[in-house]
Amino acid sequence: MIVSVNPELGLALGKEHWLVKLYFKSEELAKNRVEIILYMMQKVLADRIPGVTMAIHDIRSGKFITPTTQIPDMEAMLKGEAAFIETVWNSL
Repeated sequence: MIVSVNPELGLALGKEHWLVKLYFKSEELAKNRVEIILYMMQKVLADRIPGVTMAIHDIRSGKFITPTTQIPDMEAMLKGEAAFIETVWNSL
């Protein structure tokens, strides 16, 4: 399964560099969704831009969200979820 990650904004603030995903939806941004988005951004983009920090800007609430903790086994959870979706999709 191929998943794309497309942050909309790159910022350089002094010596800090940020890649920011903008969240425009009216529904509240759930904590687990934040963790998945930031993990995927880190996994895909961090090697391309060393020292960059990933973030989400929730436009509706004005919150600028940065990673706080790592979720153990996030990779395994996402691979399991992808395998489930692929299995269901292929059975249709």
